[in-house]
Amino acid sequence: TAKQFIVISGAFAVLLIPFAVFAYHNPNAMTQRFSAITYLFNGEFTVLKRAAMCVSNYLVYFSPKFLLFNSDNNLRHSTGFGGEIFFITFLLFAVGIAVVMMKKQMWKDRFILFIMINLLCAPAAAALTSEVGVSNRGILLGLYILLISCYGVKYLIEKAAGRNRIFALVFVFALLFEQTILYVRNYFTVYPEKSREMFFGYDFGNTLAKAYGQSPRKIILSKYSNEFYQPFIFLSVYKNIVPNPKHIPVYLGDAVPEQNTCIMFNYWNERLLDRYSARYNDLSIKGSFVKLRYYY
Repeated sequence: TAKQFIVISGAFAVLLIPFAVFAYHNPNAMTQRFSAITYLFNGEFTVLKRAAMCVSNYLVYFSPKFLLFNSDNNLRHSTGFGGEIFFITFLLFAVGIAVVMMKKQMWKDRFILFIMINLLCAPAAAALTSEVGVSNRGILLGLYILLISCYGVKYLIEKAAGRNRIFALVFVFALLFEQTILYVRNYFTVYPEKSREMFFGYDFGNTLAKAYGQSPRKIILSKYSNEFYQPFIFLSVYKNIVPNPKHIPVYLGDAVPEQNTCIMFNYWNERLLDRYSARYNDLSIKGSFVKLRYYY
């Protein structure tokens, strides 16, 4: 009703006040990231080229590859096992879409119309970015597909009768259970080893604890980083987690070897350290992304 609409809109407007104040004092904060990842402001592309990229990117999010087989190559966003949704969810979604399309009276249901509009709009923002098929940018698409798949389940239940209805439900939930088990198994067995290098803080805590164990005069975390790895973040976290009973100073700084000092660094810093002739013990934990040297 109009009254409900006014109440909801009014509450939403009130909640937007802190956002509006922040945006006013930080005009570029909300658009800086988008400006860095979009092709819209790339002067090398014509308007026609940008439009074609938008359509092409949009369609990727509805492709079988993204939805069913491999939603994202970035293992920080996806496990690499399957796509954005399960096969059984997609099959039920297809049934749900068919039902909605065939039964015109269902379009009069505002909730169904709301879901369908959101389904079509879900990948729109992701399509404006240069990277194609990014799982976390298309995650809402999976939500609306799931909701529509419920209409597929409803249709199967209504069409089946007696024992067939029970069989249909058991079949659906058996497939869902199987795919869930396969996903969870992959997540806890295959994925950790396969993805560890994508998480730059892998085993940071154990490496810091090992550095404390050498009782050095100080511990230096090399400040040199790349676009994705920001070492101060990990140091800020693990300094407050890993016990430091001897209160050994640990800080972010230049990786310059000194006597009785531990240096934590990453593999792209190794050549910088190899320029020095200072003697050291390599105490790096096998498989850890963070390396450790004790200079004596």
